[in-house]
Amino acid sequence: MRDPKKLTASHIRYLIAMKKVPVTERGIRCVDLAARLGYSKPSVHKMMDSLAGMGLIGEESYGAVRFTDLGESVASRYFAYYGAVSGMLREYFPGGEELEGAACALLASLPEEGLCEFTERQNERSSF
Repeated sequence: MRDPKKLTASHIRYLIAMKKVPVTERGIRCVDLAARLGYSKPSVHKMMDSLAGMGLIGEESYGAVRFTDLGESVASRYFAYYGAVSGMLREYFPGGEELEGAACALLASLPEEGLCEFTERQNERSSF
């Protein structure tokens, strides 16, 4: 990975959730992120501090954050990887309740170079 600190499954889960929540004029509201993930606001704020320390987000105003350029790049890549991995898992484990967590754990444990290649192959496969 080209980023200074290895991402955990939790980091990846948050980045993916942040890509899915609506962005207001102020940025991504932590309260919306907490609701989407089913986590407490203090838990979300703690993770936001971690992501900010990695240079992936910046605080815009009280209770809202925005991706930095680096953060947008990392989140977009992992969002694509997540789509490919979760699609494969759904294919083999339809109806699986914990696929999101499993996909994030798998993404955190694999080298990014391999994820990039896998995602490209999955995209080629699904375009046929």
